[in-house]
Amino acid sequence: MEALTQRFSQQSKNKEKYVTSPNIFYRKSRKFDEEGLFSERIFGPVRDFKCKCGKLNSEILDGGKRCEKCKVLCENSNLRLETFGLIDLPFECIKPTKIKNRLRKVILNVLSYSKTLLDPIRNDNNINKSRYLGISKKDNTINIFENRKDKNNIYIPMRITGLYSLIFCLKYIKNNFFGFQEVQDLFDDQVLMSHLKIIPPTIRPVNIINNKQQYTEVNKSYISLIHLNKSNEILKDNLYVDEEDWNNQISLYFKDPNFENNDEEIVEHMIMECDTETAKYQYHINQVYVDLMRMISGKEGFIRNNMLGKTIEFSARSVITCDPSLEPYQIGVSRKILYRLWMLYFLHWLIQYKNVDTVWCFENIITKTYDENKALFNKFIDWMQENSEGK
Repeated sequence: MEALTQRFSQQSKNKEKYVTSPNIFYRKSRKFDEEGLFSERIFGPVRDFKCKCGKLNSEILDGGKRCEKCKVLCENSNLRLETFGLIDLPFECIKPTKIKNRLRKVILNVLSYSKTLLDPIRNDNNINKSRYLGISKKDNTINIFENRKDKNNIYIPMRITGLYSLIFCLKYIKNNFFGFQEVQDLFDDQVLMSHLKIIPPTIRPVNIINNKQQYTEVNKSYISLIHLNKSNEILKDNLYVDEEDWNNQISLYFKDPNFENNDEEIVEHMIMECDTETAKYQYHINQVYVDLMRMISGKEGFIRNNMLGKTIEFSARSVITCDPSLEPYQIGVSRKILYRLWMLYFLHWLIQYKNVDTVWCFENIITKTYDENKALFNKFIDWMQENSEGK
């Protein structure tokens, strides 16, 4: 119940940021749906210092105020470049980028199940398997086991038939076993996610061509998750009662002095149904991360389109040879080429060491040429030289 209370309090804090509608526009007005992925209430106004209804329209008089009628903040439209939204996840899911470096520190053999238990596409096969989460009596390490025969481990008496049941067992360890801080951190650090962040709308635009909406792939994945939330509203309402019952069953199991010889386990249709739904969520979350990586990298990605020009691509191309005629320190590169090649380092220096705003960097650095930022870039080069000499 304590974990449930914390989740509800967290949701109430972020209530204004949650996207709940799969619609982008209202059908008749063609204005953004205020509960959708391009909401002005959630992500900021489309027009500078003008709320949606027009009641607030002055930077001096109304700047920073939220309209009582349309609930839109009267601020600069640059908010839509830096404001994130949220999608509530009724089932905790695994952050795709954290499986190797965080989850395997908690469950030592978890990577052995990366193509089975952790793969949402294989969910139907997982339901037919018997797996258990076990804690070693010697060193408190956690592993996944195919049976409960090894008496050197204490097993959570719930059959793991998918992602939901795996995460439920981890949650039980977090709430009932002492000394498992790394398990606690999985939930606190959103490695096991209870909500998914939505990137700012300016980065994932939508267009209407011949009365048809055309938008980036990541928007499709977000919409799929919101549709899942709509279809799981009834299941979500009943789930909290069932989870409390399962927790009580496990607690009763461990109260038995002879529990290690007790072969009872929790196997219910509701758990398998939750495993199936969690697999659907995990699949679309994985797809969101794939879509975001495509937006950033590759030939059509953000970095190549905005930071590396075609001129640089061909004029600065090099060939790898077995026996180069020049040593690395003998190679000279013009600062105009370095401006593009070192753009990420340059931006890092501005943001981390000079405390420059990210939006200002986008408007005044990424979209500008070397000649326009020559003086500032030269300061960065001088700083690089000073630090390299110091080392």
